[in-house]
Amino acid sequence: MSMVRVYLYGVDRKVLIPKMAQTEDGMLVETAPVEMFDVTDVDTWKAHVYKQLVEGLKYIKGKDQTTNPGSAILEKLNLSKWSDFERFSVMYIIHRGPKFISVYSTGRADDGMWTQGKSHRTFHPRAPLDIVVTEMVMDLLKEPEAIKKEPRLLLG
Repeated sequence: MSMVRVYLYGVDRKVLIPKMAQTEDGMLVETAPVEMFDVTDVDTWKAHVYKQLVEGLKYIKGKDQTTNPGSAILEKLNLSKWSDFERFSVMYIIHRGPKFISVYSTGRADDGMWTQGKSHRTFHPRAPLDIVVTEMVMDLLKEPEAIKKEPRLLLG
């Protein structure tokens, strides 16, 4: 089994999930489409996460995709600066590899920007994916950034 990563962002009562890809040189990048779900539509975005974990990464040529961090997210939200997004969001990463599955979430520094993980949980590599995804969903739904409305970011 190869490595798979799924990134999720909770912000303004929305969950954003970009499609992850791996470039020829092994770099992971967020690509379009970036799917956006209402945080309360748990079954739909949970199924989307599960599907991405099962399908795995797509592979792209480095020149076919910008490798600027978060550029697909910024484009989806019509923002120009990553810091405008990061201050009001939380990031979760599910990493599925041959030796373990992990769920990581960002912490928060005094300046409002992300810092090293607030949470990092590790599961056996054969743990049922639906249980791992459910655990991540339960954690994300407790995040203030995911459940409170910040009218500055999402206008639609």
